[in-house]
Amino acid sequence: MNSAGNATIKIFTDGICEPNPDGLACWGFIAFDGCGRALERRCGVVGYGDGMTNQRAAYAAVIAALEWLADEAPLTLAVLYTDSQLLVNQVRGEWACHTPQLQAQRARVLELLQQTAAEVRAVSRAHSAPAEALARKAYGAEARARRERSYHDAT
Repeated sequence: MNSAGNATIKIFTDGICEPNPDGLACWGFIAFDGCGRALERRCGVVGYGDGMTNQRAAYAAVIAALEWLADEAPLTLAVLYTDSQLLVNQVRGEWACHTPQLQAQRARVLELLQQTAAEVRAVSRAHSAPAEALARKAYGAEARARRERSYHDAT
């Protein structure tokens, strides 16, 4: 990884689910070094259908970012930003987490936070826009693939 010394890495994360709930859930993150240079951009699909929500996608984005950080720069100070206040408050233990799927994701986040020098903070939706764009990229690619599979299955 090419980070600038011991400067703090800033990672913006976002998750989407359309329709919410029970739609296509996707995530994205983008990491910047202390000079504002992009270090990593990733996006992916959580799943489709029953049980998928924006919150599950938001947790998936944070988990993917923390896994990347744990592999690439576990001792580098990092701040992960999400527009999910629910996620931030659940991770901090300020709010209860009753949903089994979110409980498992929360446990994974806490485990990864122990392996890194990272913290999770809330940010406005406008600040997470680059990560949302990556999540939408994954959404678009998966939606196209689903349409193509459906078309080929019908013919």
